[in-house]
Amino acid sequence: MAAKKLRRAQLSQEMCERLSRYQITTCQDFLCLSVLELMKVTGQSYYEVQKLLCKVSRACAPKMQTAYEMKLRKSVSPSSAFLSTTLHNLDRVLHGGVPCGSLTEITSPPGCGKTQFCIMLSVLATLPVSMGGLDGAVIYIDTESAFSAERLIEIAANRFPTYYDSDEKLLCMTRSIHLYRELTCCSVLKRIMSLEEEIILKKVKLVIIDSVASVVRKEFDTKLQGNLAERSNFLTRGASVLKYLAEEFSIPVILTNQITTALSSGPGPRADLVSPADDLSLSEEQEEGMQHVVTALELLCKAGAASSCLLHFLYLYICLMHQFTGGSLIKWKPFQ
Repeated sequence: MAAKKLRRAQLSQEMCERLSRYQITTCQDFLCLSVLELMKVTGQSYYEVQKLLCKVSRACAPKMQTAYEMKLRKSVSPSSAFLSTTLHNLDRVLHGGVPCGSLTEITSPPGCGKTQFCIMLSVLATLPVSMGGLDGAVIYIDTESAFSAERLIEIAANRFPTYYDSDEKLLCMTRSIHLYRELTCCSVLKRIMSLEEEIILKKVKLVIIDSVASVVRKEFDTKLQGNLAERSNFLTRGASVLKYLAEEFSIPVILTNQITTALSSGPGPRADLVSPADDLSLSEEQEEGMQHVVTALELLCKAGAASSCLLHFLYLYICLMHQFTGGSLIKWKPFQ
């Protein structure tokens, strides 16, 4: 990816140090310069600069792989294909747990325990493989300042009292969970773009973003079409990078979102005002007595980023809404 550091692009140490003096540290910084600018900052000839451009381009370009190679890689270590939630009924629905190598979006109305579930998954990811964990570190991006270290220790001590039988083990577990509080869309995207190097250096096995909707709703007004385009661009860029990281390192990446219910005040549906990736929204259209479910996973699904297991949760939620709203007719709007 373009955010890859130049020192990982097989450039010489001397060249990396020289470029860093000009604040050129990533492949993107290098490739955005013209040939003349590169000749000036590197002190190399035109021919040598062309060789450097080819080397950096090859380093950040995704490697081609066949479908057979992807299948073979997953079949070699099937135990690491899922992160078990330790909730047997949920694991059964998910066919093994949270899938590695893809994005998984957890959605619910506010206050239903999404953050608590993410904290529990953080504990599980640090456990040894023999206990169903991933034996690695966790990157937790908190956009709502909802993460609680006390709750983390409490969950670990109560769920696995035999394993975490000393304060030393609990402290070791907490050192493996790296928390970042990012409160703006710009800082969240910047953090996402820098995750690749951190995943390698810290041996990260799980990435959690809690939550996407929080920062998006604060900065973008859905009533303005310009904001809608900017918001979609932000979400698309973030989703594509996260999808790449999940597939490249075969790790689960988890996003949390919220379900909201909005009543349409106009004569027509509000589907065009509902962003396809920052929240799951139920937009009710009173005309002709019909309700339309507008899914917010459309953008992620078009990018190939959303895990298919989330459709099960959305379907169950719709069934519950159908039951508790007096059996009113709900019309499913499929992905396009």
